[in-house]
Amino acid sequence: MNAVEGWIEYEDTGVGEVGIVARPRISVSFEGAQGRVRKKTLDIGTQSDSVIIPQSFAVTVGLTSGKPAAANGERGDLTTGKLTIGEKTMRTIVFCSEGEASLLGMKVIQEFSKLEFDFRQRIVRFT
Repeated sequence: MNAVEGWIEYEDTGVGEVGIVARPRISVSFEGAQGRVRKKTLDIGTQSDSVIIPQSFAVTVGLTSGKPAAANGERGDLTTGKLTIGEKTMRTIVFCSEGEASLLGMKVIQEFSKLEFDFRQRIVRFT
């Protein structure tokens, strides 16, 4: 499999002690009901095991059936979806949140053998 690249955005938090933070991101494709495919940019993080997307986006893909759940104080639905990053397609658990969070969780990150962060070039490589 070829390397897949994401990117790093820098954001000023507005909090003096924290300052600027790096926000690694990647574009992924979701496939839902009736083969509908939509792309979404997700933050790359270790805050969750599962992928988290807003319910509004889940509806456009057709990921509407799931079990009610709560995570980190947010309510939503837990479902299974098909996710593609580069050439790699996998079925994974997706938390469809009532909030706006979009996060690539650890279970998907672990599907890749290596994850490299190049902060100077602002690139994230999945291999």
